[in-house]
Amino acid sequence: MSYGDRHVQWQWDTTDGKTGAVLIDGVRYDPAAAGAVFLISTAGGQVLVDEIKRDLSQLNPDAESLKAFARNDPDVTRFLAQVSKSGERP
Repeated sequence: MSYGDRHVQWQWDTTDGKTGAVLIDGVRYDPAAAGAVFLISTAGGQVLVDEIKRDLSQLNPDAESLKAFARNDPDVTRFLAQVSKSGERP
């Protein structure tokens, strides 16, 4: 994933297309344990990851559903507000 000159390496290891470990910038995350939503920022030249647990089973895989999720989830809106204040892109 990249934006401008900032890049974040990520990988999802799965055997069933639903579960598995996620590797973000060399750090391993377990979505089953800590959550499947990753808020990632490269502000200040550092990769910062906040993993949050949410039930995504009712979320449709389309842009409008994702936008609605982002608008209505307090952690996501807080993250986006902080990034917006900093003047940098996530």
